[in-house]
Amino acid sequence: MRYAHATRTAISYQLSAISYQLSAISYQLSAISQKLVARLRECLTAPQAALAFSSRLTAECLRD
Repeated sequence: MRYAHATRTAISYQLSAISYQLSAISYQLSAISQKLVARLRECLTAPQAALAFSSRLTAECLRD
């Protein structure tokens, strides 16, 4: 009985840790999404900004 309780407790802690990590990932993705939306708005309002952003993005992709 003790073993089963300890196992359930360990699983519960692991699930809590996973939940925390997923929340952190979600927060990071939200921040990235907000930055991309801001960049896209810039690109729609200023063609020069679109060209500069596209050039930077291409350079970063080629670098990786």
